[in-house]
Amino acid sequence: MNTIKFIEKYHRKVSFAMNISIFGYSVSCYINELYKVAYQMLLLAIIFIVFDLAIYKFTKD
Repeated sequence: MNTIKFIEKYHRKVSFAMNISIFGYSVSCYINELYKVAYQMLLLAIIFIVFDLAIYKFTKD
């Protein structure tokens, strides 16, 4: 009886840990994708700002 309870508890803990690890992996993949998108957006923003400044300087002169 005790061994069955122990196995049930252990099994629950293991499945819980596996769920957490799978969830963590999917979240890290999602965050990685977000970082890629954010990085591209940042590059685009920097390019636009540089172009804006260049146009502003040329039109100012």
